[in-house]
Amino acid sequence: MTSLADLEARIAALEADRADYRAVLVAVGALGQRIDGFGIRFDAVDTRFDGIDERLGNVAVTTNANREAINALGEKLASHQAYTRTEFSALRNELSDHRQETRANFRAVDERFAEIRDLIVDGFNERRGR
Repeated sequence: MTSLADLEARIAALEADRADYRAVLVAVGALGQRIDGFGIRFDAVDTRFDGIDERLGNVAVTTNANREAINALGEKLASHQAYTRTEFSALRNELSDHRQETRANFRAVDERFAEIRDLIVDGFNERRGR
């Protein structure tokens, strides 16, 4: 048979064990509340990430639209450059033709002046010779 002191010691040990168990349950409850708080915080972080994803999607759409606009401007510029090159080539040809015509006209004017000069000189020579 066990003595009263042994039984009291066992009861004290069981009560201490039970108190430890209660402390563990309180700690688990506190951790559960903290975890619930983390869940709320993680939900807020998820919401923020969703907002960031949406904004990044908008940036991608805007970037694609800008890229398309830049490509369209590039094509328009390329066609304008081709047109400008054609026009400048035609202008060079016209200037070359005009230069040749002008030179021919100056030669004709020089020849006419030479004829007039010869007529004037011959006229003076005839007057002197009379």
